[in-house]
Amino acid sequence: MKPTLINPVYVCRACEWVYDDEDEAAECCMPGIDERYRCPICSSLSCSEAAAIACCAFDPEAPPPPPSAVELERAGQLRLIE
Repeated sequence: MKPTLINPVYVCRACEWVYDDEDEAAECCMPGIDERYRCPICSSLSCSEAAAIACCAFDPEAPPPPPSAVELERAGQLRLIE
């Protein structure tokens, strides 16, 4: 089995909640789950890893994008005010 570039997420078939953990999704409403892949840029869900990579022209070999101001603040960095 080849390693995945994007981690799969799991969607409950009954309520369509999205879970990172397969067991949590299976225990949600119990009809079953669907495996999906999340685009790392826009967060839309796709049925295949290839479709998630192609969604916003994501390049898995490229360096990650710089963090946004909100992400930096959540990590504890103070924003400088001019």
